[in-house]
Amino acid sequence: METIEKTTKACTTCGQVTEYEPIWVDHIDIRGGMVFLCQRCGEEVERKEKEAARYRLRCRREANWETTVPARYRETTTGHEGFNLALWAMVRDQPLFDSMALIGPSGRCKTRVFALLARRAISQDVTVGWCPANSFQWAAQREFSDTEGSKAREWMRSWLTCQVLFLDDLGKHKWTDTVESAFFNLVETRLAQNLPTHWSMNPDPSDVITQATLATDAHGILSRALDPSGAASARARFAPILSRLLDATRLIPVP
Repeated sequence: METIEKTTKACTTCGQVTEYEPIWVDHIDIRGGMVFLCQRCGEEVERKEKEAARYRLRCRREANWETTVPARYRETTTGHEGFNLALWAMVRDQPLFDSMALIGPSGRCKTRVFALLARRAISQDVTVGWCPANSFQWAAQREFSDTEGSKAREWMRSWLTCQVLFLDDLGKHKWTDTVESAFFNLVETRLAQNLPTHWSMNPDPSDVITQATLATDAHGILSRALDPSGAASARARFAPILSRLLDATRLIPVP
């Protein structure tokens, strides 16, 4: 029969004698061979364990940050020379899990703003995918390659399943049949799973991007930017791609 009684015992660490509760089972104290700590030493061990856990968490987040976002953009701060503070003010308080699109000319810090948002997501232990358009084209064209297919499929899986995806510089890739098919699968799968996709795009030079023009002609602006030749628009899959990019996405004109 198990019984519990109180006595005293020296702390294993500091030697201080303090109250101790042996646990007797069949006349054997099953706590007897264990480390025994006084309250002060126990609190110190707990403090060190919590500190070590925080350190491991910081290391894991930093490793995720370094393997996800390119080094050039990891240097971004709001004090970065030429940083678009007006754009940052527009997006910094937007819910991370609501898709947004940054539409505006090159050189206006769209990618750097995405980097700051990615860092925030990673700091909250959200799994992040970082997908420049040219990287997507590379992966789509090599999924079944004997030499590079494994890496391409790894990238594709991460972009399909990450909690938050940043698609940067749409329109920089070519709409081959293979790329188009893979891209449709990406946006369709993520939309079906309610996984947010944030994307950026440089508009066609002929388009003036404002909240009003985006409200009235978003489909046309997207089509002209992504397919200036009109070749992809003639295929059946292109219109659904545009529709899925626009679905439940806040369109933000880059100032």
